[in-house]
Amino acid sequence: MTVSACLCFCKYYSRVWDMSADEQEVAVPPSLGREVDCDDDTAIGESSSGEDRSVSSGSEGEDGDDDSYEDESMSDSDVEDEEPLLKYRRLKSSITEILSGGGAGSAPETAACLAFHPSFMVLGTQSGALYILDRVGAERNKIVLHHARLHDISIEPTGQRIASCAEDGTVAIVPVQGAEAPLTHSYGSPVLSVQLDPEYSTKTDRMFVCGGEDSKVRVNRRGWFTSNESVLDSGEGPVHVVRWHGKLVAWASHRSVKVYDVERQKPVTRVDRPPLKIFRGDIARSCRCKLFWEDERTLLIGWGDCWMILKIIELPTPAGEKGVPLSGRIVVVHYVHSLICGIAAFGDDVCLLTCSQKAE
Repeated sequence: MTVSACLCFCKYYSRVWDMSADEQEVAVPPSLGREVDCDDDTAIGESSSGEDRSVSSGSEGEDGDDDSYEDESMSDSDVEDEEPLLKYRRLKSSITEILSGGGAGSAPETAACLAFHPSFMVLGTQSGALYILDRVGAERNKIVLHHARLHDISIEPTGQRIASCAEDGTVAIVPVQGAEAPLTHSYGSPVLSVQLDPEYSTKTDRMFVCGGEDSKVRVNRRGWFTSNESVLDSGEGPVHVVRWHGKLVAWASHRSVKVYDVERQKPVTRVDRPPLKIFRGDIARSCRCKLFWEDERTLLIGWGDCWMILKIIELPTPAGEKGVPLSGRIVVVHYVHSLICGIAAFGDDVCLLTCSQKAE
């Protein structure tokens, strides 16, 4: 079997629950397409409106002029030279030395995760090392605070601090510059994902959220004179991904995606794991959810061969209650013919990183 990877780009359309012509509608979990009460996670109504996006492949055919194109099933107008949607270059500089062991007496490293900031990037390795690199891959700093494979890296939007988590059960908060000492936390079991508060450096109470193999989602708060930790969720299997945007934190366990309002300290919504259409058996059971906040009201979810869009909506504020209650509504469900390995916004579209297995 060979594994191939590709990028797909998903366009806006006006209809809800739109499926491409060669796809059939499938049953979706009860929570999909419903509003979910922010306090008790029960369904309170059916979705009746929303936006939709449909999948189109991001790969292009071979360039050539119209005279040499021999496929009679397509007209000349269908064959157009288009500028590639993405431009790329191979990272070299220190990256090559790190991964090949080019330094004097240094062993080759294996990349485990990578995070980007507009002015730098951070590479995490199987050995537990963090490499802070500039935009062309030149090494700025090497930090070793973990002693096992790194699973996730979170960079504060200001670029002042980095959070990382590893297989050895540790979470580290590292200043990018300055003489401030790193902070480390140990949890006794692998930590699979970590996210810094987007306003970590500007708040008196500094927070991060993490989840891992122990099936718990924890929020850690550290002030000038106090430090405490609480469990936001537990009991639904390993927590593979946590993502934080604004005042909302989303995480995915083996069973569902949940969203939590940190400001009101209340749950917002839950989306059950969708049924898979293409994949079965071990692959289906091992699929991990991918999350991406497009904005404070839009969460992109990729899980197996299914991708969804969750819209966060405001509810009427009960008398005497502070803050605006929130709920969630799935407005788009689509299936693709491959396994989703990544999801992100791309302008007005959604970009999917997918892979598929084909017989040789």
